[in-house]
Amino acid sequence: MSRAIALWIILIQACVWVPAGRAQSPDRDIRLKHGDDPRWAAPDWDDSDWTPIKYTEYPARAGIYWVRIRLVRPDHSTAPEWVDRYEYLWPSGTKQAPIDGLFFSTVYSFELFLDGQRIATDGVVGHDRASEVPGKLDHLVRLPEGAARRPVHVLALRMSTYHYNFPATQMSIGFQPVNFAQRLREEALQPVFPLIGAVGSLLMTATSLVLFWFIERRRALWLVSVVSLVLAVFYGLIAVRWVLPYTYDWHYPRLLAITWVLTCASVLLIWLLLEQFAVPRKLLWLALSAPLLVLAWQASPIYELKVLWICRAMLVVLLAVTGWACWQHRPGAWLALAGVAVGLLVVQTDRRVFLDPTFFLMIEGIVLLVFAALGAQVQAERTRAREAQLTTARLETELLKKNLQPHFLLNTLTAVAEVIEQDPQGAVGFIEDLGAEFRLLAQMSGERLVPLERELELCRLHLKVIGRRTGREIGLVTEDVNGSLPVPPALFLTLIENGLVHQRWAAGSAFRLRSRPEEKGVSHVFFSPGTARDENTRRGGGTGLRYVKARLEESFPGRWTFTHGAVAGGWETIISWQTDPVSGGVP
Repeated sequence: MSRAIALWIILIQACVWVPAGRAQSPDRDIRLKHGDDPRWAAPDWDDSDWTPIKYTEYPARAGIYWVRIRLVRPDHSTAPEWVDRYEYLWPSGTKQAPIDGLFFSTVYSFELFLDGQRIATDGVVGHDRASEVPGKLDHLVRLPEGAARRPVHVLALRMSTYHYNFPATQMSIGFQPVNFAQRLREEALQPVFPLIGAVGSLLMTATSLVLFWFIERRRALWLVSVVSLVLAVFYGLIAVRWVLPYTYDWHYPRLLAITWVLTCASVLLIWLLLEQFAVPRKLLWLALSAPLLVLAWQASPIYELKVLWICRAMLVVLLAVTGWACWQHRPGAWLALAGVAVGLLVVQTDRRVFLDPTFFLMIEGIVLLVFAALGAQVQAERTRAREAQLTTARLETELLKKNLQPHFLLNTLTAVAEVIEQDPQGAVGFIEDLGAEFRLLAQMSGERLVPLERELELCRLHLKVIGRRTGREIGLVTEDVNGSLPVPPALFLTLIENGLVHQRWAAGSAFRLRSRPEEKGVSHVFFSPGTARDENTRRGGGTGLRYVKARLEESFPGRWTFTHGAVAGGWETIISWQTDPVSGGVP
């Protein structure tokens, strides 16, 4: 309970800490007038009766209108009222990179005038949706020679927005005075990181699928492939803006698709870490994550902030998951926790903006860390499995030697001789039973798993031989067992042998085996009749118990439990194992 409280404290602290980095946008002063008059492009046109608006208050789907924006390059001679009135300042640039261009990201069709001269058009401005032709989203406009040297500029935009299909009725407009050549290079480099992310994600998808199909049928590995495929789509959607420039009416569907894909990736990534670190109550964790993601969707109408909040919600949940995994000493948990912490620091940075090409690579980084932890876990389990196989082979040899040792054979042959003298017909059956047991044992010893019904047949043959040899009958009673269930060979035979050796059993008693299904596997309760000769020796079990445990580790690596102890009238052993998490059947 205390651990759960601590986890929720971490969660709450993270939620409180995250909003501190929310970006603030400055307001701008712009003049707008509905209508259409080409004279409004003139730099000296009196726009004092135009409506002042902020840069986020451009009306959508409201006919043709004009806006005028005055840009000032302040110096010692600039009148203060210009600077006070208009907040767009012309950057000074450098000798190596003078300002000679304007970069626009537009969701409208427009004609652009600088100081009365038309310098760019995009699409066709129209009076209605049918007459308007949507233009491209991004524009880099080179300024006329000498234009940048003037201290004050007037930008006039004639525009229409009938194909603006965002739900909002107002929109924002932004532009930047830039160095044309420098911005051209930057735009050419923009898709590099998203394409690296997309290619890397596809390679990760292929690699994890091959590993899943041919090497290890593990659900976490399958989830890595699915998450990587979704991330490849995500990075592809980011890159498409620069790889396949589109008209502005496709911008909203693209942003909507990016947001949904990121939401899916967030849910899958949470599921992946829950699966990787074997966190209990996975559905509850996912259910608790859902409200956070819904709140993230509602955090802002602006998609760049919406996506940022989805990232934050996902990382907060991942922080809790990896924190719990570290607490439980899960392999690779500290590595994943470090990746999540770095991700939280990234989304906390104010200067990070929507679709920054390097920003979302941190998500792929987290998947890579989980993939590395998964690989280390698989390697460790394979090492344990190889060691278990070697141990099993050695113990199997010892058990066979034990059944063929001179003492066992001498007692058995002596019993056969006595039976021949007293009951020749019964002696034939004794020899046949002994031969059948050895034959079945030889057939099963080389197999990894056998049906439970064959194991029980071997146990009954052995008890029959023991009964004939000792003159005391002892039976085997089963309850609710599934004869087709695969079990390691000689598993219950070894428990019977241990019971016969280490306990005082009476004639007419019986071993009992009861099976019961569990949520993810099966549990077997095995009862050996009689009191233990020496409880410490009985609990140690010797070679027999080491063989049983080695067989379980070989067949169900890391997914089995073994407990035993004295109970009323005998000794009880409980063996449980989980079925394969992916196939649901045998490993």
